[in-house]
Amino acid sequence: MLSLHAGFSVTGGLIKAVFDNDIDITDTSSGMTTGYLNSSVTGGPAIVAGWDLGLSERWSIGFIASTQGWSGDASYSYLDENNALVNENLTFNLRRNNVSFCPKIHYGNGDNVDLYSGIRIGYVFWSSSWETNDPDFDDFSDFNAGRPNIGLTAFGGRFYFNDNFGASFELNLGAPNILGVGLNYKL
Repeated sequence: MLSLHAGFSVTGGLIKAVFDNDIDITDTSSGMTTGYLNSSVTGGPAIVAGWDLGLSERWSIGFIASTQGWSGDASYSYLDENNALVNENLTFNLRRNNVSFCPKIHYGNGDNVDLYSGIRIGYVFWSSSWETNDPDFDDFSDFNAGRPNIGLTAFGGRFYFNDNFGASFELNLGAPNILGVGLNYKL
C-alpha cells in the first residue's frame, strides 16, 4: 500500500510564532544586543509519502518520509565594525525532514475500511539557509541538526472507493504531523 498525506504540524505553528515576531540578536560572547530582526514567514503542510507491507490481517510494517518547509524575509539592522547602523533585507529558508519505521496494528477492518494504530521510530533532520551581508550574523545554525524521534499514530483510517484507491486520515503525536489526510493506493 502506498500513501501520500498532507498534514498540520505543531512545529509549523511554532516556527510562525517565533519568526513572525521581532527578535533582538545578541552576541553570545559579549551578551550585547548587536542586531534586530523583524521577519515574516510562510510555510506549507507536512508532506508525507509512505509505504506499508501487510504481514497479516492484524500487523503491518511501513516506512514514511516527510518534508515541511518555511521561507521568509526580514528587515535586519545591525552595528558594523565601526559601530555604524546598517539596515538590510535578508531572506531565509527552513526545512524539516523525517524518515521513520512504522509498525502498525490493524483492527475493525472490513472490505473497504482499514483502521489502525502504531508507532513511528525515526530521525528528524533540519536544514536552513540565510542570505545576508552581515559577516557576524547568527544564522541559527542550530536548525541544521537532527535528532531521533518516537511518535504515536493514535488512530488512523483508510477508506477505499474500490479495490485499489482510497482516502485516509491519521491522528498522531510527534513528527511529522499531528493531523494528516491523504490518498492511498493498494497494490
